[in-house]
Amino acid sequence: MPQQVRSIDFYLRRLAVACSYSNEKYTAQLIRLLDLLIEGRFDEAEQAAENLAEPLAKFDLSESVESVISTLKSGESSERAKVRDWLGRIRLTLKRRLLDEG
Repeated sequence: MPQQVRSIDFYLRRLAVACSYSNEKYTAQLIRLLDLLIEGRFDEAEQAAENLAEPLAKFDLSESVESVISTLKSGESSERAKVRDWLGRIRLTLKRRLLDEG
């Protein structure tokens, strides 16, 4: 059976939902990962994702992170802008939660 091709929107929604349910001990690391992705520091983002292997695996997000990186590296400018906007909103939500918890 051929694998279904999913849109970047699917992966972004999946990432947003998983971040909203993530354990508070990973919040700062997730924010760092999002910052690196937004800034286009992909090698560092891939390393940060490896450091977050446990929570990413828990929510099956490795494929989502890879898709986001791929889109940011080679997608159309409108797609890249959309991804950065989503990542920024997810990051803002996590930062608010971090402040509320602290």
